[in-house]
Amino acid sequence: LPTAVHGVATVELVPLLQWVLGRRLTVGGPVADGRIDVEVRGHSERSLAGELAGFGAALEITAPDEVRERLAEIGRELVARY
Repeated sequence: LPTAVHGVATVELVPLLQWVLGRRLTVGGPVADGRIDVEVRGHSERSLAGELAGFGAALEITAPDEVRERLAEIGRELVARY
């Protein structure tokens, strides 16, 4: 798949990410705060942002900035709606 995003996930979230994302998820090692490095692949930055937004604060996307910006936009839209 052409697009990759990088982030860190809580230890508790990793099994769910593995189940939901399957082979599109690459799990790395722990970072300083105990969360786990992850990479997720998909068809586009926009589709990945929409898919990953549902994991909330348990998944922090660190790159690319375009996906982070789209996630922030999704958050603002949800706050305005609900």
